[in-house]
This record gives sequence, C-alpha cells and structure tokens, in this order.
Amino acid sequence: MSLISPKEGVNQLKVFSHAAGYQSEGFKQVDIVEKSSLTKGAVSNNCKKLVDEGLLIKKDSTYFLNDEKLMDYYRTHIEDYFRRRDIPDRFKYYNEIRTKTKMKINEIFEGLIGDMIHDILISVLSNANKEGQINTIQDTFNRVDYVLCKVAEDIYLSDEEYDFGEDLCLLSVSMDRSPEYLSRLEDYPIDLTNTITFKISEELKRGE
Repeated sequence: MSLISPKEGVNQLKVFSHAAGYQSEGFKQVDIVEKSSLTKGAVSNNCKKLVDEGLLIKKDSTYFLNDEKLMDYYRTHIEDYFRRRDIPDRFKYYNEIRTKTKMKINEIFEGLIGDMIHDILISVLSNANKEGQINTIQDTFNRVDYVLCKVAEDIYLSDEEYDFGEDLCLLSVSMDRSPEYLSRLEDYPIDLTNTITFKISEELKRGE
C-alpha cells in the first residue's frame, strides 16, 4: 500500500491530521487552507490522494474521515510484526506469541483493544502537526505502536486487572524487535531477560 510508504510527503499528513480533528462533522478544503500553511493546490492534491486511498470520503464538497479504512491500514501495518523472526533461543517464545496474536487479530480488532487503537490513532493524528518527529502516516502508525506498548507495560506493572490486558500484552510482545537487534551487539551490557517486555512474555507463557 503506497499510503503507508515512508516516501509519502509531509503535506499529506498535514491534511490528514486536520481531517482527524474534524471527525464526524466533516470539513471543506478551505477549512484546512485557513488553518494550515498549505496552498489551495496542495490541499486539493492531497485530499484527492487520500480519497483515492479510501481514507477520506467526499460527499459534495465536504470530506469525512473514513475510520474503517484507517483501521484497515493500521492493521496491515501491525500484521508485519507477526512474522516469525530469527531470534536467540531464550526469546523463541516471542515467535509463539506472534503466531497466537496473528490468530487472534480479528478478535483483538473487533473488541476493546480495537476501540483503544482507534482512539489512539485519532489522538496521535490530530496532534501530528504539532510533533516534529511525525512527518508521515507511517510515522503516525509507529507512534501508535509505541503508545500501545507503553500501555501494556503500565498494565503489567499495575495491581489492577483489565479485560483487555492479555490481548494488549500479546501485541506488545509481538511488536518487540529489540532481541533480534540488540542480541547481535557485542558486549551489550543489559540482560534483555530483565526487560519488562520479556517479563510480560513469561507471564503470558505461564498463563497458558
């Protein structure tokens, strides 16, 4: 999907970020021209791209965010994490978690986690124009990944129990790529089995 390619420009995200701020009431191109530094031509061109990709729906001269398509794109992005990886033996269970998460992905996206992902996506998108590190829609998805992992860590460290806790922890471990990268470094001083994500994976393993 070309839309989530890192090559897609900053202007497209600026338009989409403003679109996320309007939600159900919709917006016209002039609304974004007045609220951004973009020219009429840039707004028109990028609105057309987003409509072509299905992320915006155009009704007469009004545009609406297509929440369902946004979630489809994010799901495509996140499913790449579920491929089995070549990782050290002590982290092999991560691959089992990735397989399990892949099998549960429909249930995850249709449940409370799906609602949470949607809300985080909208929040990150709406504030993307204020963030210097978010320049593309791919950057937006990566930030959502980070937020989801932090929430999973908070749940693990909390004394509270949440109905969606296990599914969120599955996603968090599935998205953790650090073992395959850091284990290749010579004399890396930190024991990766002491990380919160590894402890979450052990908790999931014990719960089977």
